[in-house]
Amino acid sequence: MVAAWGPGRGSRAVTRIAGDRQTFLSVDGDGSSPIVAGAWTPLVDTMCRWMVSGEAPRIAPDVAAVPVYRASADESPFAVNTYVGTPILQADGSLFGSVRGFDPERGADALSEHGPLLDLLSSLSSSVLEADLRATETARQLETARRDSETDALTGLLNRRGRDRFVAREEAGCPGPSDTRRTRSSPASPGPGRRPTRRCTCRSGSGGPCVADALCNCPQGSRAAGVTGRARPATLLP
Repeated sequence: MVAAWGPGRGSRAVTRIAGDRQTFLSVDGDGSSPIVAGAWTPLVDTMCRWMVSGEAPRIAPDVAAVPVYRASADESPFAVNTYVGTPILQADGSLFGSVRGFDPERGADALSEHGPLLDLLSSLSSSVLEADLRATETARQLETARRDSETDALTGLLNRRGRDRFVAREEAGCPGPSDTRRTRSSPASPGPGRRPTRRCTCRSGSGGPCVADALCNCPQGSRAAGVTGRARPATLLP
């Protein structure tokens, strides 16, 4: 969007401003700037410092005409003669970062007429940021609620719901009765950290999987797993 009203050359970036750092989250341009996504620079050395504080205009077709911008341009390792920037605000009005554009050539004076479009860009950027932060927070809350609903608050171990979910996930990875790839002569090799599975004959005649007899409560299931005598009580796999 910066390219729609900014200079045709140069670089454009979305940045995050936190403390005394300006980090470049996304960078686009013609390669005239060595800045890449993920890089950061001290905020005190940037033009955005003056723009977000309101001490300098958001659109400067000629940075030489703005003393604080000219001083920053003189210290820049690449040519900057046009600057355009706008802040990105969070829902509470605090500063998140900025959208800014550089051009090595001086811009036309008519560039200053794009102020309303710059206002729209700032508003849209803030709305996208707010929606993204809300989605992230909602996902975090859902994961916390799911974990709490499956964990005993006192011991931190899985409760009945958590155990059932664990068993269902384990059984989903076991082959069914019609799976001919597993035979007695060539048993499947269990993956790292997983117990071997055997066929259980006690679950209503379904022949469903029994995870190493640890979740089977009946004598038939115990015998199917090669255990004699009384069946062991159901326990939770570590």
